[in-house]
Amino acid sequence: MQTPSKTPSKTPIKIGVHALPEAVRVRFAALFPVARARCTTTWALVRPADAEVLVCHGPPPRGAQRVNLCVGPIPVLAWGACPVPLEAGFRVLSLIAALEQAAALVRPAREARPAPARRNLAAFEEWLSELREENLPSATAY
Repeated sequence: MQTPSKTPSKTPIKIGVHALPEAVRVRFAALFPVARARCTTTWALVRPADAEVLVCHGPPPRGAQRVNLCVGPIPVLAWGACPVPLEAGFRVLSLIAALEQAAALVRPAREARPAPARRNLAAFEEWLSELREENLPSATAY
């Protein structure tokens, strides 16, 4: 029996860990490498400030505008945080499921963002050709 091939996304999703209690932090540190290897998404561990997915204990920090993987109980939130629940005694399979759910929330936000300057390159080249056609006086004329 063959297993379906996984095609990880090329650009890793950035994940950061914010203020986890010692026991949860140790558990996450032990299970994340195993879960990351089994996910269909590529993950990169970064500082919390740079993260697209923030792992936190309980509710996400107030004002969090990113996807939050919340360990433990999560109350209903009134602000823009997007929580993905993960039970306190999580195992590898539940961590994988939570990571995949978080990745599914990050991807549409990435696609909605404008691409880097390459999209504007055509507009810049068009503007530059118009500028050249305006018969500007040469620098030697002054």
